[in-house]
Amino acid sequence: DRLIVPTLQDVTDAGATTTKSITANSFIKSGGTSSQFLKADGSVDTDVLSKTQYADIYRQGFVNLTQSSVAFNGTNTLTITDAGSGWSYYRAGIKYTISGNKSVTIPGSPITAGMYYFYIDATDGTLSYSTTVWTLEDTKVPVATITFNNANTPKYFIADERHTILIDSRMQYYLHNTDGAKMQTFPTLSGYILNSDVDANKTFSISASVLLDQDFIHNITALPDPDGTATDYTIAYRTASSTWTWMKSAMPFPYSATYIQYDNGGTLTTGQNQKYYNSYLIATNQEGEGRYEIIPGRGEFTSLTNAQAENIAGFTFGGIAISEAVILYRLTWGTNSSYTSKGKCRLAATPQRLDVGVSGSTISGSATDHNTLSGLQGGSAGEYYHLTLNEELFAKYKNLGFTNTYSSGVLTRKTYTDGDYIDFTFGSNGIATKLYYRSGGTLWLTKTAQYDGSGNFTGYVLT
Repeated sequence: DRLIVPTLQDVTDAGATTTKSITANSFIKSGGTSSQFLKADGSVDTDVLSKTQYADIYRQGFVNLTQSSVAFNGTNTLTITDAGSGWSYYRAGIKYTISGNKSVTIPGSPITAGMYYFYIDATDGTLSYSTTVWTLEDTKVPVATITFNNANTPKYFIADERHTILIDSRMQYYLHNTDGAKMQTFPTLSGYILNSDVDANKTFSISASVLLDQDFIHNITALPDPDGTATDYTIAYRTASSTWTWMKSAMPFPYSATYIQYDNGGTLTTGQNQKYYNSYLIATNQEGEGRYEIIPGRGEFTSLTNAQAENIAGFTFGGIAISEAVILYRLTWGTNSSYTSKGKCRLAATPQRLDVGVSGSTISGSATDHNTLSGLQGGSAGEYYHLTLNEELFAKYKNLGFTNTYSSGVLTRKTYTDGDYIDFTFGSNGIATKLYYRSGGTLWLTKTAQYDGSGNFTGYVLT
Protein backbone atom coordinates (compact mmCIF):
# COMPACT_ATOMS: atom_id res chain seq x y z
CA ASP A 1 0.00 0.00 0.00
CA ARG A 2 1.05 3.50 -0.70
CA LEU A 3 1.26 6.06 2.16
CA ILE A 4 -0.85 9.13 1.42
CA VAL A 5 0.26 12.29 3.22
CA PRO A 6 -2.64 14.71 3.66
CA THR A 7 -2.13 18.25 2.62
CA LEU A 8 -2.57 21.13 5.09
CA GLN A 9 -5.83 21.89 3.30
CA ASP A 10 -7.02 18.30 3.98
CA VAL A 11 -6.18 18.76 7.64
CA THR A 12 -7.93 22.11 7.97
CA ASP A 13 -10.97 20.89 5.98
CA ALA A 14 -11.34 18.03 8.47
CA GLY A 15 -11.09 20.46 11.40
CA ALA A 16 -8.18 18.46 12.79
CA THR A 17 -6.20 19.62 15.80
CA THR A 18 -2.66 18.95 16.94
CA THR A 19 -0.65 19.08 20.13
CA LYS A 20 2.47 19.93 18.16
CA SER A 21 3.83 23.32 17.13
CA ILE A 22 3.17 24.70 13.67
CA THR A 23 5.82 26.93 12.14
CA ALA A 24 5.23 29.08 9.08
CA ASN A 25 6.59 32.21 7.45
CA SER A 26 3.23 33.92 7.96
CA PHE A 27 -0.38 33.32 8.91
CA ILE A 28 -3.09 35.00 6.90
CA LYS A 29 -6.61 35.39 8.18
CA SER A 30 -9.16 35.16 5.42
CA GLY A 31 -10.82 38.56 5.15
CA GLY A 32 -8.35 40.11 7.58
CA THR A 33 -6.92 43.61 7.16
CA SER A 34 -3.56 45.20 7.94
CA SER A 35 -5.06 47.11 10.87
CA GLN A 36 -6.13 43.88 12.65
CA PHE A 37 -4.22 41.29 14.61
CA LEU A 38 -5.06 37.62 15.20
CA LYS A 39 -5.81 36.55 18.75
CA ALA A 40 -5.31 33.07 20.23
CA ASP A 41 -8.98 32.18 19.96
CA GLY A 42 -8.97 32.85 16.23
CA SER A 43 -10.77 36.19 16.42
CA VAL A 44 -9.29 39.47 15.24
CA ASP A 45 -8.96 42.81 16.99
CA THR A 46 -7.93 46.33 15.96
CA ASP A 47 -7.07 47.48 19.50
CA VAL A 48 -3.52 46.23 19.37
CA LEU A 49 -2.04 49.25 21.15
CA SER A 50 -3.80 48.87 24.49
CA LYS A 51 -2.72 45.20 24.62
CA THR A 52 0.94 45.87 23.90
CA GLN A 53 1.76 49.41 25.09
CA TYR A 54 4.55 49.85 27.61
CA ALA A 55 5.59 46.23 26.98
CA ASP A 56 9.26 47.30 27.07
CA ILE A 57 9.37 50.28 29.45
CA TYR A 58 7.01 52.96 30.72
CA ARG A 59 8.57 55.72 28.62
CA GLN A 60 7.50 57.96 25.75
CA GLY A 61 9.64 60.48 23.90
CA PHE A 62 12.94 60.89 22.07
CA VAL A 63 16.05 58.95 23.04
CA ASN A 64 18.71 61.54 22.20
CA LEU A 65 18.01 65.06 20.91
CA THR A 66 21.37 65.26 19.15
CA GLN A 67 20.28 62.51 16.75
CA SER A 68 17.88 64.88 15.00
CA SER A 69 16.67 68.46 14.74
CA VAL A 70 13.30 70.04 14.05
CA ALA A 71 12.60 73.07 11.86
CA PHE A 72 9.77 74.92 10.09
CA ASN A 73 10.21 76.28 6.57
CA GLY A 74 8.30 79.46 7.40
CA THR A 75 5.41 78.57 5.12
CA ASN A 76 3.67 75.27 5.84
CA THR A 77 6.11 72.37 6.38
CA LEU A 78 7.69 70.97 9.55
CA THR A 79 10.65 68.59 9.23
CA ILE A 80 12.58 66.31 11.55
CA THR A 81 16.08 66.11 10.08
CA ASP A 82 18.27 63.07 10.68
CA ALA A 83 21.71 64.12 11.99
CA GLY A 84 23.22 61.24 10.03
CA SER A 85 23.03 58.07 12.09
CA GLY A 86 19.30 57.62 12.55
CA TRP A 87 17.09 58.78 15.39
CA SER A 88 15.03 56.88 17.93
CA TYR A 89 11.90 57.49 19.97
CA TYR A 90 9.69 55.56 22.33
CA ARG A 91 5.96 55.40 21.75
CA ALA A 92 3.78 53.56 24.24
CA GLY A 93 6.89 52.07 25.78
CA ILE A 94 8.25 50.57 22.56
CA LYS A 95 11.40 51.86 20.85
CA TYR A 96 11.47 52.73 17.15
CA THR A 97 14.54 53.77 15.17
CA ILE A 98 14.17 55.84 12.00
CA SER A 99 16.67 56.58 9.23
CA GLY A 100 16.26 59.75 7.19
CA ASN A 101 14.05 62.80 7.47
CA LYS A 102 10.33 63.06 8.15
CA SER A 103 8.10 65.96 7.09
CA VAL A 104 4.47 67.00 7.21
CA THR A 105 2.83 69.82 5.28
CA ILE A 106 -0.18 71.84 6.41
CA PRO A 107 -2.55 72.63 3.52
CA GLY A 108 -2.92 76.25 2.52
CA SER A 109 -0.72 79.09 1.38
CA PRO A 110 -0.68 80.87 3.69
CA ILE A 111 -1.93 78.43 6.27
CA THR A 112 -4.72 79.46 8.62
CA ALA A 113 -3.62 81.55 11.59
CA GLY A 114 -3.43 79.62 14.82
CA MET A 115 -1.36 77.22 16.89
CA TYR A 116 -0.39 73.84 15.48
CA TYR A 117 0.71 70.83 17.52
CA PHE A 118 3.02 68.37 15.73
CA TYR A 119 3.48 64.81 16.98
CA ILE A 120 4.31 61.21 16.08
CA ASP A 121 1.63 58.58 16.58
CA ALA A 122 3.04 55.82 14.39
CA THR A 123 5.72 53.13 14.32
CA ASP A 124 7.56 54.56 11.30
CA GLY A 125 8.16 58.15 12.48
CA THR A 126 5.31 59.63 10.44
CA LEU A 127 4.60 63.21 11.48
CA SER A 128 1.06 64.42 12.11
CA TYR A 129 -0.39 67.72 13.30
CA SER A 130 -3.51 69.05 14.99
CA THR A 131 -4.89 72.37 16.19
CA THR A 132 -5.96 70.64 19.41
CA VAL A 133 -3.42 70.57 22.22
CA TRP A 134 -2.06 67.15 23.12
CA THR A 135 -3.29 65.63 26.37
CA LEU A 136 -0.09 63.77 27.37
CA GLU A 137 -2.38 60.87 28.24
CA ASP A 138 -2.29 58.95 24.95
CA THR A 139 0.30 57.60 22.50
CA LYS A 140 1.10 60.89 20.75
CA VAL A 141 4.78 61.79 21.00
CA PRO A 142 5.09 65.62 20.98
CA VAL A 143 7.52 67.07 18.45
CA ALA A 144 6.93 70.84 18.12
CA THR A 145 4.42 73.67 18.13
CA ILE A 146 4.06 76.39 15.52
CA THR A 147 2.16 79.60 16.17
CA PHE A 148 1.38 81.21 12.81
CA ASN A 149 -0.18 84.45 11.63
CA ASN A 150 0.69 85.63 8.13
CA ALA A 151 -0.37 89.20 8.99
CA ASN A 152 2.09 89.56 11.88
CA THR A 153 5.82 90.19 12.21
CA PRO A 154 7.35 87.71 12.64
CA LYS A 155 4.86 85.40 10.94
CA TYR A 156 5.49 82.46 13.23
CA PHE A 157 7.14 81.13 16.39
CA ILE A 158 8.42 77.58 16.80
CA ALA A 159 8.84 75.67 20.05
CA ASP A 160 10.80 72.41 20.16
CA GLU A 161 8.73 69.90 22.14
CA ARG A 162 10.87 66.78 21.70
CA HIS A 163 10.75 65.68 25.30
CA THR A 164 12.96 62.74 26.13
CA ILE A 165 12.61 59.40 27.86
CA LEU A 166 14.52 60.73 30.86
CA ILE A 167 11.12 61.02 32.54
CA ASP A 168 8.02 58.92 32.03
CA SER A 169 4.88 60.30 30.41
CA ARG A 170 2.90 60.41 33.65
CA MET A 171 5.58 62.53 35.32
CA GLN A 172 5.59 64.89 32.34
CA TYR A 173 1.80 65.17 32.60
CA TYR A 174 2.06 65.97 36.31
CA LEU A 175 4.82 68.55 36.01
CA HIS A 176 3.25 70.25 32.99
CA ASN A 177 -0.07 70.70 34.79
CA THR A 178 1.28 71.66 38.22
CA ASP A 179 4.70 73.29 38.30
CA GLY A 180 5.03 74.21 34.64
CA ALA A 181 8.34 75.59 33.44
CA LYS A 182 10.99 76.82 35.88
CA MET A 183 14.03 79.06 35.52
CA GLN A 184 17.36 77.42 36.22
CA THR A 185 19.32 80.58 35.40
CA PHE A 186 17.37 83.79 35.95
CA PRO A 187 18.05 86.67 33.52
CA THR A 188 19.09 90.13 34.63
CA LEU A 189 18.06 93.49 33.14
CA SER A 190 20.50 96.31 32.51
CA GLY A 191 20.61 99.66 30.74
CA TYR A 192 17.47 101.32 32.10
CA ILE A 193 17.41 104.55 34.14
CA LEU A 194 14.56 105.16 36.57
CA ASN A 195 12.26 108.17 36.15
CA SER A 196 13.76 109.13 32.80
CA ASP A 197 11.72 110.64 29.97
CA VAL A 198 14.25 109.49 27.35
CA ASP A 199 13.33 106.49 25.20
CA ALA A 200 16.80 104.95 25.35
CA ASN A 201 16.72 105.06 29.15
CA LYS A 202 13.43 103.14 29.32
CA THR A 203 14.73 100.12 27.42
CA PHE A 204 17.05 97.42 28.70
CA SER A 205 19.01 94.37 27.68
CA ILE A 206 18.09 90.90 28.93
CA SER A 207 20.88 88.49 29.78
CA ALA A 208 20.99 84.85 28.70
CA SER A 209 19.02 82.41 30.82
CA VAL A 210 18.07 78.75 31.13
CA LEU A 211 14.43 77.60 31.22
CA LEU A 212 13.55 74.08 32.33
CA ASP A 213 10.51 72.68 30.53
CA GLN A 214 10.31 69.49 32.58
CA ASP A 215 13.20 67.41 31.17
CA PHE A 216 13.80 69.77 28.23
CA ILE A 217 16.54 72.35 28.85
CA HIS A 218 16.06 75.57 26.87
CA ASN A 219 19.15 77.78 26.63
CA ILE A 220 17.74 81.24 25.95
CA THR A 221 20.13 83.68 24.30
CA ALA A 222 20.49 87.28 25.47
CA LEU A 223 18.49 90.16 24.00
CA PRO A 224 20.58 93.32 23.41
CA ASP A 225 19.25 96.71 24.48
CA PRO A 226 17.33 98.18 21.50
CA ASP A 227 17.86 101.73 22.86
CA GLY A 228 14.33 102.89 22.06
CA THR A 229 14.68 102.71 18.29
CA ALA A 230 14.92 99.11 17.02
CA THR A 231 11.67 97.13 17.34
CA ASP A 232 13.30 94.22 19.13
CA TYR A 233 10.71 93.62 21.85
CA THR A 234 7.87 91.20 21.10
CA ILE A 235 4.55 92.20 22.67
CA ALA A 236 1.98 89.42 23.20
CA TYR A 237 -1.47 90.84 23.92
CA ARG A 238 -5.15 89.95 23.91
CA THR A 239 -7.73 91.12 21.39
CA ALA A 240 -10.54 89.36 23.28
CA SER A 241 -10.85 87.46 26.55
CA SER A 242 -9.21 84.34 25.10
CA THR A 243 -7.71 85.54 21.80
CA TRP A 244 -4.06 86.54 21.56
CA THR A 245 -1.80 88.03 18.94
CA TRP A 246 1.60 89.71 18.86
CA MET A 247 3.54 92.67 17.46
CA LYS A 248 7.04 94.11 17.56
CA SER A 249 7.81 97.21 19.63
CA ALA A 250 10.67 99.61 20.28
CA MET A 251 9.60 99.83 23.93
CA PRO A 252 8.98 97.17 26.59
CA PHE A 253 5.28 98.02 26.60
CA PRO A 254 2.55 98.66 24.01
CA TYR A 255 1.76 102.31 23.33
CA SER A 256 -0.39 104.53 21.13
CA ALA A 257 0.35 107.95 19.67
CA THR A 258 -0.10 109.33 23.18
CA TYR A 259 0.17 107.06 26.23
CA ILE A 260 1.25 103.57 27.23
CA GLN A 261 -1.47 100.92 26.69
CA TYR A 262 -2.84 98.24 29.01
CA ASP A 263 -5.10 95.20 28.73
CA ASN A 264 -8.61 96.29 29.67
CA GLY A 265 -10.65 93.09 29.69
CA GLY A 266 -9.06 91.81 26.49
CA THR A 267 -8.90 95.18 24.71
CA LEU A 268 -5.65 97.10 24.35
CA THR A 269 -6.55 100.48 25.87
CA THR A 270 -4.63 103.76 25.90
CA GLY A 271 -3.72 105.10 29.35
CA GLN A 272 -4.29 108.53 30.87
CA ASN A 273 -2.41 111.36 32.52
CA GLN A 274 -0.89 110.79 35.98
CA LYS A 275 -1.67 107.07 36.23
CA TYR A 276 0.41 103.94 36.72
CA TYR A 277 0.50 100.85 34.49
CA ASN A 278 2.43 97.59 34.39
CA SER A 279 4.02 95.48 31.72
CA TYR A 280 5.47 92.02 32.36
CA LEU A 281 8.55 90.35 30.92
CA ILE A 282 8.21 86.60 30.27
CA ALA A 283 10.59 83.87 29.12
CA THR A 284 9.13 81.14 26.89
CA ASN A 285 10.06 77.81 25.34
CA GLN A 286 9.83 79.40 21.88
CA GLU A 287 12.87 80.06 19.76
CA GLY A 288 14.10 83.24 18.12
CA GLU A 289 12.10 86.43 18.56
CA GLY A 290 9.60 84.70 20.82
CA ARG A 291 12.12 83.64 23.47
CA TYR A 292 11.44 86.77 25.56
CA GLU A 293 8.09 88.53 25.31
CA ILE A 294 6.26 91.41 26.98
CA ILE A 295 2.63 91.18 28.07
CA PRO A 296 0.70 94.30 29.17
CA GLY A 297 -0.70 94.64 32.65
CA ARG A 298 -4.45 94.56 33.22
CA GLY A 299 -5.12 97.53 35.43
CA GLU A 300 -4.97 101.31 35.69
CA PHE A 301 -3.74 102.62 39.03
CA THR A 302 -3.59 105.95 40.85
CA SER A 303 -0.43 105.17 42.83
CA LEU A 304 2.82 103.31 42.43
CA THR A 305 2.02 101.21 45.49
CA ASN A 306 -1.26 100.00 44.03
CA ALA A 307 0.31 99.26 40.65
CA GLN A 308 3.02 97.15 42.22
CA ALA A 309 0.35 95.19 44.06
CA GLU A 310 -1.40 94.09 40.84
CA ASN A 311 -2.52 90.49 41.38
CA ILE A 312 -1.16 88.40 38.51
CA ALA A 313 -2.65 85.28 40.09
CA GLY A 314 -5.96 86.61 38.82
CA PHE A 315 -4.75 86.83 35.22
CA THR A 316 -6.30 84.39 32.75
CA PHE A 317 -4.23 83.05 29.86
CA GLY A 318 -6.85 81.12 27.90
CA GLY A 319 -5.97 81.03 24.20
CA ILE A 320 -2.37 82.14 24.63
CA ALA A 321 -0.25 80.56 21.91
CA ILE A 322 2.63 79.61 24.22
CA SER A 323 3.01 76.16 25.76
CA GLU A 324 5.42 77.08 28.55
CA ALA A 325 6.44 80.42 30.03
CA VAL A 326 7.69 82.07 33.20
CA ILE A 327 6.70 85.62 34.20
CA LEU A 328 10.06 87.13 35.11
CA TYR A 329 9.59 90.80 36.02
CA ARG A 330 6.92 93.41 36.67
CA LEU A 331 7.74 96.80 35.09
CA THR A 332 5.74 99.73 36.49
CA TRP A 333 5.31 102.92 34.47
CA GLY A 334 4.02 106.35 35.58
CA THR A 335 2.46 108.71 33.05
CA ASN A 336 2.35 112.47 32.70
CA SER A 337 1.04 114.67 29.88
CA SER A 338 4.26 116.70 30.00
CA TYR A 339 6.43 113.71 29.07
CA THR A 340 7.62 113.55 25.47
CA SER A 341 9.02 110.01 25.17
CA LYS A 342 7.10 107.07 23.70
CA GLY A 343 4.05 106.23 25.78
CA LYS A 344 4.41 109.45 27.83
CA CYS A 345 5.65 107.40 30.74
CA ARG A 346 8.67 106.79 32.92
CA LEU A 347 9.90 103.63 34.61
CA ALA A 348 8.70 104.48 38.12
CA ALA A 349 10.50 101.79 40.13
CA THR A 350 13.13 99.09 39.92
CA PRO A 351 11.66 96.08 38.03
CA GLN A 352 10.18 93.57 40.47
CA ARG A 353 11.36 89.97 40.11
CA LEU A 354 8.39 87.56 40.11
CA ASP A 355 9.35 84.06 38.82
CA VAL A 356 5.81 82.81 38.16
CA GLY A 357 5.18 79.85 35.85
CA VAL A 358 2.52 79.80 33.14
CA SER A 359 1.65 76.47 31.53
CA GLY A 360 -0.82 76.84 28.68
CA SER A 361 -3.73 78.81 30.15
CA THR A 362 -2.80 78.12 33.77
CA ILE A 363 -0.76 80.06 36.33
CA SER A 364 1.34 77.29 37.82
CA GLY A 365 2.98 79.35 40.53
CA SER A 366 2.58 82.78 42.04
CA ALA A 367 4.68 85.44 43.63
CA THR A 368 4.17 85.88 47.34
CA ASP A 369 1.97 88.82 48.34
CA HIS A 370 3.65 89.89 51.57
CA ASN A 371 0.53 91.79 52.62
CA THR A 372 -1.15 88.41 53.13
CA LEU A 373 1.60 86.88 55.26
CA SER A 374 0.59 85.75 58.73
CA GLY A 375 2.41 84.54 61.81
CA LEU A 376 4.92 87.41 61.75
CA GLN A 377 3.91 89.00 65.08
CA GLY A 378 6.83 87.84 67.15
CA GLY A 379 9.07 89.47 69.66
CA SER A 380 11.46 86.73 70.60
CA ALA A 381 14.90 86.36 69.09
CA GLY A 382 14.68 85.40 65.43
CA GLU A 383 11.02 86.45 65.11
CA TYR A 384 9.65 89.33 63.09
CA TYR A 385 6.83 91.85 63.12
CA HIS A 386 4.44 92.54 60.26
CA LEU A 387 4.37 96.36 60.05
CA THR A 388 2.38 98.75 57.93
CA LEU A 389 4.31 101.20 55.77
CA ASN A 390 3.57 104.07 58.14
CA GLU A 391 4.70 102.02 61.15
CA GLU A 392 7.93 101.04 59.43
CA LEU A 393 8.77 104.61 58.41
CA PHE A 394 7.92 105.96 61.85
CA ALA A 395 10.26 103.43 63.46
CA LYS A 396 12.99 104.20 60.94
CA TYR A 397 12.97 107.98 61.19
CA LYS A 398 11.73 108.79 64.68
CA ASN A 399 15.24 109.08 66.17
CA LEU A 400 17.13 111.62 64.09
CA GLY A 401 18.74 113.44 67.03
CA PHE A 402 16.13 116.21 67.31
CA THR A 403 15.76 117.23 70.96
CA ASN A 404 14.33 119.89 73.29
CA THR A 405 11.39 122.06 72.29
CA TYR A 406 10.11 123.37 69.00
CA SER A 407 11.33 126.75 67.77
CA SER A 408 9.64 128.33 64.82
CA GLY A 409 11.37 128.73 61.50
CA VAL A 410 10.55 129.58 57.91
CA LEU A 411 9.75 126.37 56.02
CA THR A 412 9.26 125.62 52.37
CA ARG A 413 7.61 122.60 50.82
CA LYS A 414 8.61 121.09 47.49
CA THR A 415 5.87 119.55 45.37
CA TYR A 416 6.50 116.14 43.78
CA THR A 417 4.52 114.38 41.05
CA ASP A 418 6.59 111.26 40.41
CA GLY A 419 6.03 109.02 43.41
CA ASP A 420 6.70 108.95 47.11
CA TYR A 421 9.61 110.72 48.73
CA ILE A 422 11.36 111.36 51.99
CA ASP A 423 13.25 114.63 51.83
CA PHE A 424 14.79 117.51 53.71
CA THR A 425 13.95 121.08 52.64
CA PHE A 426 15.40 124.26 54.09
CA GLY A 427 13.75 127.58 54.69
CA SER A 428 14.77 130.72 52.91
CA ASN A 429 16.81 131.82 55.91
CA GLY A 430 18.65 128.50 55.95
CA ILE A 431 17.85 127.71 59.59
CA ALA A 432 14.79 125.43 59.43
CA THR A 433 14.24 121.96 58.03
CA LYS A 434 11.35 119.61 57.49
CA LEU A 435 11.34 115.81 56.97
CA TYR A 436 8.21 114.47 55.36
CA TYR A 437 6.81 111.39 53.68
CA ARG A 438 4.41 112.05 50.84
CA SER A 439 2.05 109.29 49.60
CA GLY A 440 -0.59 110.17 47.04
CA GLY A 441 -0.54 113.78 48.21
CA THR A 442 -0.88 112.89 51.90
CA LEU A 443 1.66 114.33 54.34
CA TRP A 444 1.66 112.13 57.42
CA LEU A 445 5.11 112.37 59.05
CA THR A 446 6.54 115.83 59.79
CA LYS A 447 9.56 116.99 61.74
CA THR A 448 10.61 120.59 62.08
CA ALA A 449 13.65 121.82 63.93
CA GLN A 450 15.62 124.97 64.62
CA TYR A 451 19.11 125.01 63.18
CA ASP A 452 21.63 126.96 65.27
CA GLY A 453 24.02 127.63 62.43
CA SER A 454 26.72 125.42 63.95
CA GLY A 455 25.56 122.02 62.77
CA ASN A 456 23.02 121.39 65.56
CA PHE A 457 19.23 121.16 65.62
CA THR A 458 17.73 122.45 68.82
CA GLY A 459 14.04 121.69 68.59
CA TYR A 460 11.46 119.53 66.82
CA VAL A 461 7.83 118.64 66.55
CA LEU A 462 6.52 115.28 65.29
CA THR A 463 3.03 114.94 63.80
